[in-house]
Amino acid sequence: MRLKYLLLAVFLLLAVNVNAQTSREGSLSGFIYDDANKEALIGVNIYFPELGIGGSSNTSGYYIIPQIPAGSYTVVCEYIGY
Repeated sequence: MRLKYLLLAVFLLLAVNVNAQTSREGSLSGFIYDDANKEALIGVNIYFPELGIGGSSNTSGYYIIPQIPAGSYTVVCEYIGY
């Protein structure tokens, strides 16, 4: 159940920036928080399995994955204990 809230938070807080006229790349960034206590989740791995790229959240729960080619992908979030 907590993983469901974690994934919901990721998708609600993410920002995808794609400029189709000048670049065929975008980025994914956002903050990840625990739904129960609203604390930042440190070290959450966020990645695109199809592309082999990703990142992890910092001490503020913030993450950014730059230079994502245009397209539709699966986003995977993993955190030990959830």
